[in-house]
Amino acid sequence: MATEEQLVGAYTLKFGGLAGGGLNWVRVGQVLTPSNRVISKLEFKTYRVGSPTGTITFTIRKQSDSSIIASKVYGSAGDVPLTEGWIAATFDTPVLVNEAVAIQMEWSGVDGDDSNYLAWYTSGSSDVKADEYAVATKDGIPTTSTAWRDAVYIYTYETAIVPTVTTQAVTDIAPTTATGNGNITNLGTPSATQHGHCWSTSANPTTADSKTENGVPAGTGAFTSTITGLTANTLYHVRAYATNSIGTSYGADVQFTTLVATAEKGTIWQEGTKLHWIDENGAEQSKEGTVITTSETPAPPANLWFQNFLTSQLLYVDMSTTGRKRLDGVATGVTGQPKGTIWVEGADLHGIDETGAEVYIQGG
Repeated sequence: MATEEQLVGAYTLKFGGLAGGGLNWVRVGQVLTPSNRVISKLEFKTYRVGSPTGTITFTIRKQSDSSIIASKVYGSAGDVPLTEGWIAATFDTPVLVNEAVAIQMEWSGVDGDDSNYLAWYTSGSSDVKADEYAVATKDGIPTTSTAWRDAVYIYTYETAIVPTVTTQAVTDIAPTTATGNGNITNLGTPSATQHGHCWSTSANPTTADSKTENGVPAGTGAFTSTITGLTANTLYHVRAYATNSIGTSYGADVQFTTLVATAEKGTIWQEGTKLHWIDENGAEQSKEGTVITTSETPAPPANLWFQNFLTSQLLYVDMSTTGRKRLDGVATGVTGQPKGTIWVEGADLHGIDETGAEVYIQGG
């Protein structure tokens, strides 16, 4: 942790006490412009006069619209010591500041008066912080003065940094899924709010591409992501990432290729010039057919069918030429299944031809 401070000063005005026209100074502090600083604590020099009962809150407000970006109740003005010293408040959540803000003590509740107030310290006419200035607010109107150039304050901060991550090799690679592996080496300041993996078929994917969102990391160390929705037999690029309010950092680009899809048992398809199927043992079978001659029965409008012409045949489309081929089958004499039914039995491909007879094409 580091501090920024302005320590030169003396009592200047009554904070919470009556000002001209009977109006109270309800906010006092300093306007400054930190750059990428995460502020966690504010301190102001003061002391109590009398027994004020207003509530003191430490705030950071944007100069652009006066909105509060950090707030912490100190307590009752009556709890402030009677002797000169510092009072402080630590924010529950440190806040990133990268613009002009006012760091302030704010008074609310019961007004003070000329006998019950807190002292506010400034540098007087000394311009200690050339790029900063003290500000006090009454009746909703911020006021500056050459009589109080800079407030006396201390704020505690850390320099904001993005998280750092590394990408490890992808594991559990399947046709459409994989496991991304990464490691968070620094949570960043402020701490990371999101982490995961992003992937694409192009190099150096970002969170604009497909990604996992694993949420707020529990700490530094290894993590995994379940990557889904992939295409089989495809080269992918993946990077681990982590995000905080500063930005997103990425690990190195790691490549992996998804596996070729394995068809389920009983699957039948045409590939190239052959007919393929997966038998009941999970093994892939294939057969090369004979080109159908013009003297044979014209093929019906389908890619795979049984017919009975000269011999019991299984006809299929040659995917290389889009022509038709036939596989001669062996009739079993068994009937009973609907015509055109095709299935896998053992290593063989079975079907019912046009006569209702069961025919098989031997695999293996």
